[in-house]
Amino acid sequence: MSDSAPSILSDQASETTPARETTITLYRGWLDPGKYVWSPFVIKLETRFRFDGLQYRTACGSPRESPNGKIPYIEYRGPRMPHDAIPVRNEENGLRVWRLGDSTQITTELILSRDCGSATKNPVLWSLSAPEKALDLSLRALLENKLCFYHTRERWIDNYYAMRDHVLWNLSYPMRVVVGWFIYRKQVTLLHDQGTGRFESRDITRFKEEIWETISNALAEVVNIRKQHARASGRDDGSGSDREPFWFLGGKEPTEVDATLYGFIVSVLICTAAPESQSIVRKFPVLIDYASRIHDKYFSEYEKWDMPQDSE
Repeated sequence: MSDSAPSILSDQASETTPARETTITLYRGWLDPGKYVWSPFVIKLETRFRFDGLQYRTACGSPRESPNGKIPYIEYRGPRMPHDAIPVRNEENGLRVWRLGDSTQITTELILSRDCGSATKNPVLWSLSAPEKALDLSLRALLENKLCFYHTRERWIDNYYAMRDHVLWNLSYPMRVVVGWFIYRKQVTLLHDQGTGRFESRDITRFKEEIWETISNALAEVVNIRKQHARASGRDDGSGSDREPFWFLGGKEPTEVDATLYGFIVSVLICTAAPESQSIVRKFPVLIDYASRIHDKYFSEYEKWDMPQDSE
């Protein structure tokens, strides 16, 4: 993976930038150039792009235009079609534009399959042992297929109005009320059928605390081992000046789980419709330190989350 962040073209910059210079357009659901958006899957995908040194531009987009009806999705410009991509149009220069949805599918089909033509690849993913791959996949599943539903309940049920007004920002107030009500009913049904909606609020709180505490303990162990190695090699001068990121599996390079974990941490820290999760995450300094280091190296031009409580 690349040691530096790629060149990012915002929505505003795209007006003066020839389209042929940008291979990937990432649709995030919001404009907000230079800012994170609330979706952990958008942040995950941006992080994955930056880990691999890919140039991309951001745009708003709409679920109606997405291949799977969800945000994020991308448009990819190139001579070959990534697997499962939908053709959109042909361009005068002979290239075709394809549209691909789902953050995991984008990573698998576009980045890992080498369709994007990136010159910087992640060799770590191909050298992980079987137990390491299982651990990487397991934590991603825990976040994306379990914690995600707890977050959905907190945002769309417990803090409905804050979530509605943010997500439906582009609708007039009367339409926002109507569309928001339909989304709310859909989420209630989804969470009940999935199982999260059948628990008491105190149970969901306990589940979230258990997940974040477990992740925090794992990262704390990585930090301790890192410090021991630094002292043993004479690289630790005691100043705490080393601000390089550390990674969940303890290696020298990030793996897939780091993009996912960073996405979920940052999503919690910036989302005003997730006060309980934000309070939980801020109780674990190692989570904030982990995210801050990645932000400083890969997202230095992005607006950072509020810092006054970071030391708590």
